[in-house]
Amino acid sequence: MIEKGPDYFKFSNPGNLRIPIEIAMQGGRSDPRNVILHQMFSYLGYGERAGSGLYMINKVWSEKKEWIKPKMEVELNPNRTMLTLYMKKQQFVNNYPNNYPNNYPNELTQIQIKILEIIKANPRINVRQISEQIKEIKYDAVRWNIAELKKKKNYR
Repeated sequence: MIEKGPDYFKFSNPGNLRIPIEIAMQGGRSDPRNVILHQMFSYLGYGERAGSGLYMINKVWSEKKEWIKPKMEVELNPNRTMLTLYMKKQQFVNNYPNNYPNNYPNELTQIQIKILEIIKANPRINVRQISEQIKEIKYDAVRWNIAELKKKKNYR
C-alpha cells in the first residue's frame, strides 16, 4: 500500500522483513518477498536483483543533508513493514526566543508545553528528534502540535 501525505510517502507491505533492517539498509543482499512484483519492475527497467533498493534510498536521503531521514518500521500485530520517505527538509527551530516566559499560556496542551521545553533545552533540535523524546505521540502528531504552536505565535 502507498500512502501519500502532505510531505511524505509511506510504503507498507504485509509481513515482516526476512532479513534484519540493518542488513537491508546496508544493501548487497536481495530477498524479494513478492518475486512476481519484482519481475514486473525488472521488465519495466526499474528492478534488479542487487539488494540495493533500501541502500540507494538511504544514500539519496543522506546526501540531501537537510532532508528528514527515511523511517523504516516493523509492526507486529498485524505484521507489517513500512518505509516512510519524507519529502520535506529538517525543521530546525533556529528562531526560538531566548527570553520565552517560564509561565506558558493556559491554552497550551501538556504535549505542547513538553515540546516547548525540549526546544528550550536544545534550540537546534529537529522534529524527528523531538518525536523520539516524546513517546506518547507519533511523529505526525508532533508536527501537528508544532504547527499549532506556530499558529498561536509561541515560536517561529
